Amino acid sequence: MIEEAPAPGLDDAVGERMHATAQRLGEAITYRSAGTVEFIYAPDSQAFWRTLNDPFPAWD
Repeated sequence: MIEEAPAPGLDDAVGERMHATAQRLGEAITYRSAGTVEFIYAPDSQAFWRTLNDPFPAWD
């Protein structure tokens, strides 16, 4: 796996789909902070959600 952001040559439609998915994910869990949403991008232009990274540790 190679991680590169922003992804060179990423089709605009795929990027827009990823953005919309990330936004829906944040809204679904009422997320209101900074963070990154990671995707796996397949050669056939499919994108699969991988993880949501919150840069702030959760303290009990």
